[in-house]
Amino acid sequence: MKSRIEKSYPKISFVDTSWPEIYVADYTDKTGSTRTIEYHETKPADINSLKLINDGALHITAATLNEQSMTDPETGKELIHCECVLFPKQNDEGTWVLFVEIKDCKQKNMSEYFKKAKEQIIATVADFRDKEVISSGKKAHAVISFPNKTKTNYYSQFITQGDRTSFLHQYKIIIMATNTITIKNNRSLS
Repeated sequence: MKSRIEKSYPKISFVDTSWPEIYVADYTDKTGSTRTIEYHETKPADINSLKLINDGALHITAATLNEQSMTDPETGKELIHCECVLFPKQNDEGTWVLFVEIKDCKQKNMSEYFKKAKEQIIATVADFRDKEVISSGKKAHAVISFPNKTKTNYYSQFITQGDRTSFLHQYKIIIMATNTITIKNNRSLS
């Protein structure tokens, strides 16, 4: 998959890791874009982040979708996209691929941020399918994370069972809203 991404999106950067815990932190707003998405082995002290539990020490590749990494070939205009995409280094049609959107926002704008995050996920997955980075029939996983919101039931008000069903049937996306994901193996996330 990495070679297909490199071919379609030459400006994307990659990180390969097998850390037992992978912290995905978005420093974009905090640093005025001088830093963007970063991956850490331990929880960063200066920012809340999405945590991936990788107890099996599976080798993971993370593709960071920074500014101008996804552009319209005709206009050069940046396309809407999510933060990053993670997948097992050894992958095939049956392995998972995870599209990540992280939001750091004010409480009063939560529903707007969720709507935008959903649009970013849908657009990124669609572009990956259009460019045949992933097949049109592959089910993609997606997570929307609000690291500053720590209540476990917080997300249920924004992603309903109806949303999950719609995303799966309409877009072939298994969508989650959480700040922690467990990598069970190269085929399964929870």
